[in-house]
This record gives sequence, C-alpha cells and structure tokens, in this order.
Amino acid sequence: MPDQDQNSRTGTVNSLVYNNVLSLTQAGTSTQYVLHPDAFILRNGVKVAASDLQIGDVVKARIYNNTVVFVEVTSLGQVNQAFDIQGTLNGTTVNSQGKITTISIIQNINGNNQTAIYNVSPDVALTGNLGSFTQGHLIQLKGQNQVVTQIDVK
Repeated sequence: MPDQDQNSRTGTVNSLVYNNVLSLTQAGTSTQYVLHPDAFILRNGVKVAASDLQIGDVVKARIYNNTVVFVEVTSLGQVNQAFDIQGTLNGTTVNSQGKITTISIIQNINGNNQTAIYNVSPDVALTGNLGSFTQGHLIQLKGQNQVVTQIDVK
C-alpha cells in the first residue's frame, strides 16, 4: 500500500473493537492489532472512543512498540452495508429482559480463528435448529449496518 511504513497500517475495520483489539482487513487478509488503552482515535475529524469505530471504516493506524497508539478513519464505512456470515457461536450477552444484545462468533479466516462481535437487533429473528443454539455450534448471521437482524442455527 502506498504511504505504508513499518509503523503504520492501513486497512478496513472488519469487526467491532473488543478487548482493545482492532481487527483490520488488508488485501484480503484479516489481522488483529492491540489498541493502547489511551489510543487517540479520530473519526470524521472528531476524537472518539474505540467503540465508535464502525465495520467498513477504512483506517490508518500508527503502531508503537507493537501497540496501536493512533487511529485515523480515512473513509467512513458504507451506510446500509448488509452482511451474511457464518461462524461458530462463541457467546452472547443479554439485557435485563433476557433479549440478546450482542453475539460473538469465531470465524476461520485464512487458517486463523478470529472472534467477531456484533450488536443484535431487539427484534432479531431466530431460525433453524434452536436446540443447537449453544457455544461451538455453527450459526449464520445476517444483518445490516453492523446489527444482526437474523440468526440461523445450523
């Protein structure tokens, strides 16, 4: 990539930041980077929290001592971006009403298992073999704008 040196990486955010891990896709390869807890993150010209980075954002990350210390969003993720992915269920979080609020899956990308976390719509459709909706089972997630609207248990 042009403008790339040993201390910077350019890529597309491919999952929400979780446990201070920034996951970027570069030339078809997904790589995870550790974010410094005080990393400076600019999105749309405004300093934001790591949790404000969106799937599809193109970023330039500066790295110091193997830790990302600065992230600049150079292109905002596409609005109305639909997704349809498969992986094995890693876990979920639920709210006080027992509704799923986030879902975590493990995907095998280029031989490496990677965890991705997605927000879940309050009116998500749960389909398929619901008795197998347990950790380690194959599921398919469909949605838009980083929000899961359908979970299909395989």
